[in-house]
Amino acid sequence: MSVNSKFPVIEMLATGNELLDGSISDKHVQNFGGALRQLGLELSSVTIVPDNFEVLRKQLLTSMLRADVLLVSGGLGPTSDDLTLEVAAPTFGSRMTHSARAEANVLARLKRRGLMQLNASHKKMCLIPEGSEVLSNEEGAAPAVAWQIGDKKIFFLPGPPIEFTHVLQQHVLPYLSSVAPKMREYLFVYKIFGWPESELNELMKKFEIPHDVQVGYRTKIPENHIKLFVKASSREMAAERIAKLEGQIVKAVGSKLFARDAISFEEAMLKKFIDQRMTISLAESCTGGLTTSLITSVPGSSKILDRSFITYSNESKVELLGVKATTLEEFGAVSEEVAREMAQGALEHSRASHAAAITGIAGPDGGTPQKPVGTICFAWATKEGSCRSQRVQLSFDRSMNQLYSAYLALFGFDEDGS
Repeated sequence: MSVNSKFPVIEMLATGNELLDGSISDKHVQNFGGALRQLGLELSSVTIVPDNFEVLRKQLLTSMLRADVLLVSGGLGPTSDDLTLEVAAPTFGSRMTHSARAEANVLARLKRRGLMQLNASHKKMCLIPEGSEVLSNEEGAAPAVAWQIGDKKIFFLPGPPIEFTHVLQQHVLPYLSSVAPKMREYLFVYKIFGWPESELNELMKKFEIPHDVQVGYRTKIPENHIKLFVKASSREMAAERIAKLEGQIVKAVGSKLFARDAISFEEAMLKKFIDQRMTISLAESCTGGLTTSLITSVPGSSKILDRSFITYSNESKVELLGVKATTLEEFGAVSEEVAREMAQGALEHSRASHAAAITGIAGPDGGTPQKPVGTICFAWATKEGSCRSQRVQLSFDRSMNQLYSAYLALFGFDEDGS
């Protein structure tokens, strides 16, 4: 533990040429940092280095001068550029030695593939620094390793996400939990659709924020999140601390609040439809099935989704949904009039109780002065005969225009389902 500090200094060192040449992005930082915050700890530094012996050696020494706990990811595999343990051993005055536990792990993985013998590359993964210990890694062959060096601890984790996450949860976080302070920081998230981040920031200025509550924001287009970080001895105590502030937020944003904490937009919409005993059908043009993909990404969507129609051409709108050719000719495919007939047609050609329709110009071309790129028309209809429509003007790129439209189509069902 650092001198004069009750909190361990925690650093992360990620290895791999692919992290520096743009081949892949490293999401382990987000995973690890978020988990630490839940423990009342924080990641003080993150460094990325290439697969280079000398560069890695120098960074290991530098990081260990500062950190109480160092997490190193990557470079534990069977190939010649997997150098992490080979560098770490001499750097900290040790040598590589055979581990029966590491070999057992490698053999167990090979048997799943019908292999029974180790080749030279496999044997490489059976070596660890003398004095370190192998951690179980049921998700891969590469060894995960923990090494206590004096009063400092190093964890070496495999780079593949499923292996990294498994070892992190099974070994690293339990250890860190044992050294974490009793006062922890708890996160409360309020997920909102339809309010810009700047307006949410102005809204929060109207409220009295407790001195031990930190406010943050996150834009995940088309969502915006308000985040409250609260230090307390338990989540229940933290919730009590922000009860008044939470009530003010919920009242102010109203129906624009679609979920809290870890609940996703798709999960929130599915729960809404199930709670209201709705079945839906979707008629999509410019979104090309994206709305359907969103809702079906959640288990249980078969309870509410009857069918979808992707009617990209005018002919398909007429043939599959019964849109009138005269409506298309008079108002154009991108119009509220066509959207309404699409929604009504989706109901007539399905067993759903409610339907939504989308037609628009996602871009980057196809716009006109009257209907520029980003013009999107929606309609929502019910078996009871109600039908309403809406036209919006978006200013994103093609993919974001489509995603925003898919969100709005699902979000646009009113409390009565229309």
